[in-house]
Amino acid sequence: MHDGAAPAAKQVDVARGLCLNWGVLLAAAAAGVVSLLAFAGAKLVGPHLQPGSTKAIEVTAKPTGDTREYQVAYLANGIQVVNVRDTNALQAAFSVAVEAGSFDDPQHLQGLAHFCEHMLFLGSKRYPTPTGFDDFVSAKGGYTNAYTADEVTVYMLEVSKDVAEEAFRRFGDMFREPLFADAEMQKEVRAIDSEHAKNMHDLSWSTLSVLEFL
Repeated sequence: MHDGAAPAAKQVDVARGLCLNWGVLLAAAAAGVVSLLAFAGAKLVGPHLQPGSTKAIEVTAKPTGDTREYQVAYLANGIQVVNVRDTNALQAAFSVAVEAGSFDDPQHLQGLAHFCEHMLFLGSKRYPTPTGFDDFVSAKGGYTNAYTADEVTVYMLEVSKDVAEEAFRRFGDMFREPLFADAEMQKEVRAIDSEHAKNMHDLSWSTLSVLEFL
């Protein structure tokens, strides 16, 4: 986040109010979230999509030789779900795409979407430890990452299928009830500012940023 001469504390106060109100942050997102979920060896569609889910649609049109199974469902809250079942896979993978990115940042608070991307990993109501999610993923030999683009923010997670259900609960809680703890917000304001300052000296990054606004 980068807001000229505004003090970091003021940035945190404003960001906290906006981030905790997803309706403000995602005002341009309409349906809100598009969720892409991939499980290895287990079907998500069914009890995992209750309540409010409609009947899952089996996708049969696929390349010859593709042994994976595909299902699509649309939940009552507007979330679209894609489930891919691969019995040969050793890993389970999840991805959530939020239909809001840097183009949705308030004019006076540029970098807010990127800031929220960072904050979601730093504790939720059920799992409040700031490093808890990363510690869990590392301990299980998994991988997690996220990125903020112009019109979308994408979060991803990959772990052993043996811990898929616990990983799914932890991943989901990031979006349901993120904490946005004050202490962590202060740290991330500085981290985002530092990242922005580094990018400003990267000619390729600056050129790409200018071209995007033409």
